[in-house]
This record gives sequence, structure tokens and C-alpha cells, in this order.
Amino acid sequence: MSLSPGCVDRILKSVGGAETVLKNGAYWGAWMTDPQQSRDDQGDKFWIMPHFEGLHVEGYKTLDDVKWRRDPTSYELPNYYEGTGHVVYNGSLYYHAAGSRTIVKYDLNSRKVSATTNIPKLGYRSPKYLYKYDYSYVDLAVDEHGVWVIYASPESDGNIVVALLDAKTLRVVRTVMTNHMKNSAGEAFVTCGVLYATRSPYEADTLVDYAYDLFSETELNVGVPFQTAHGMLVMLSYNPREQVLYGWDKGYLVRYPLNF
Repeated sequence: MSLSPGCVDRILKSVGGAETVLKNGAYWGAWMTDPQQSRDDQGDKFWIMPHFEGLHVEGYKTLDDVKWRRDPTSYELPNYYEGTGHVVYNGSLYYHAAGSRTIVKYDLNSRKVSATTNIPKLGYRSPKYLYKYDYSYVDLAVDEHGVWVIYASPESDGNIVVALLDAKTLRVVRTVMTNHMKNSAGEAFVTCGVLYATRSPYEADTLVDYAYDLFSETELNVGVPFQTAHGMLVMLSYNPREQVLYGWDKGYLVRYPLNF
């Protein structure tokens, strides 16, 4: 598989300061947009999944609706989600089913599960979670190439593993074991086929201090300053259309502009 045409020589140069959109009551959670969604789509454009486990998703049509928690659409999932590493892509929600190795694709239009897959050897009951904070064993990510799963397994000896999924069927297309220990990462995201990890979810002034090319399977030199605005960043997800990171920081919904 080759790089997306828009990804040639695109390495992260800087991360802008956090824009705080909303204070939510839950310290853990996720909020998402769909990079594949048409701008003319009249449906929901923002989704919120509060807490690290639950059955319900909130949908909002505009950012103002998010800010005021106005007129949410409620979606009820068929099984509990776990963690804060969910994504929305091409009209579907992708999430980790609680207490399992299963990734679920849930069609937001039909409100039905359209695909599931088990990630072999995914560690979901280890005493240690995926990153330096609690409650997430799996982190789903979206970039210019599609949907990725970030996780660890007993066989990886604590190193982060990343798998690229077929977004339609959830078939595993590619699996890469990195040389970065999961307990060294504060958070992680993927852009242009490169995995980036921050050093800490708690430090106000931290770094994106790890980068790994998932196609050439080589580590890249990186040391990009990154600010954690509120002191507990438990979700970070890239939107390739906007070139923005969405984050959940101690109950605050935040966004970071990226410069490549």
C-alpha cells in the first residue's frame, strides 16, 4: 500500500494552542467529527461519548449546538463501549466493545451494526492500560488512509501495535509493531501514515516526542512542543480534512490546529 497523494513529505512541524469549546462534567470522554462527511449534509456533524464506558452517543448538527448542548440526537448502542478512543468515519462510528477484543462499526444512519472484527491478541484485561492514563485499552484513529487501531498485546512486550483496517469490512489490512512502550505515551494519533505520541497527558508543557512511519516501519526524529491546557488529556484524534486534533482534557472539549 502506498502513501496518499496528499501525504508526500508531510511531517508534523508544530501544534497550535488549544481552543476550548466546552466544559463537560465528565473527566473522561470523546468528541468527534467525520472527515468524510459532505459539508452539505443536513444531519449530525459532531458526536459526543461522555465517560469511559456507556451505551449512548449524542449527536449535534453545529458547533454552537455542541457548545450549548442544544437539541442532541440520542443513539443507543447494542453493547457497551469502553475507553475514549472512538472515531467517526464515512457515516459510521467505530468503537471498542467493552470486555472484548472486538471493534464495532455502527452505522449512524441506520442505527445498526454493519461490521465487527476481533483483533487477535489485543490486550484488553492487562493490569496496565494503553497509555499513561486509565480506562482505555484501544485507541482508534483516522487519517488520510482510513481507520487505524492502536493497541498492545502480550506478544508485543508492552510495545504499541498499530493495525490498518478496511473501513468497510474491518478486515485487518496491515499490522505494525512499533518500538515505543505503551507506558511511555501520554496520547497518540496518526496523520499521513505516521504514528505520533505525546510524552504526558498531565504536563502543561509537554512534547510530541515519538513518531513512527507505519509504511516504511522506521522511527522519525520529532520534538514538537505540545500544551495540555487543563491537565488531563484522555482523548486525541486527528481530522484530516480540517488538519485539526480533537481532544478531551479533564472534561473540556478542545481542538488543536496542526502545521505540516
